[in-house]
Amino acid sequence: MASPLTAFPALSMRLGAALLAVAAGFAGGYGYGRNNAPETTRIVTTACGVAPAAAPFFLPIGVLGEHAPDLPVMVGPVKVDGGTTVLLRFDPAVDGTGDTVVRVGDVLHLPGSFGERPAPPTEIRLNCRNGVLAAVQYHLDDVAARFTVVHRADDGAAPGS
Repeated sequence: MASPLTAFPALSMRLGAALLAVAAGFAGGYGYGRNNAPETTRIVTTACGVAPAAAPFFLPIGVLGEHAPDLPVMVGPVKVDGGTTVLLRFDPAVDGTGDTVVRVGDVLHLPGSFGERPAPPTEIRLNCRNGVLAAVQYHLDDVAARFTVVHRADDGAAPGS
């Protein structure tokens, strides 16, 4: 039987090897997760289109569109400049090639993509002016689109709904 002094180095080596294996597993899992994570869209509110007014958040709009391509997805409420809130409704029936989007009450009806590209944007900016949601900007790589927000009363039907 080994004495306590000679058993300690062997135990230390085994413990060190086990910790090294665990660390390698965590590093591999982290790398795999970073490379295989779904692409997200950054959503930020701005005051008059200048600087972020609130903390941005991220949504996997592309993944939602892949798994439920015909269903609208609603997110919110999102606080916009001026203290009001809005619900974001990403609807595949809304045309992303126009220059307007419709807000009915508290619900803003948005396309899942814009222009001729089927890919979702990498960033959506909700631009406010005088406490009112005035425009939405979609950004993807070097392409951008600006949609003017048309406000309608709750009794009017929004396109795609």
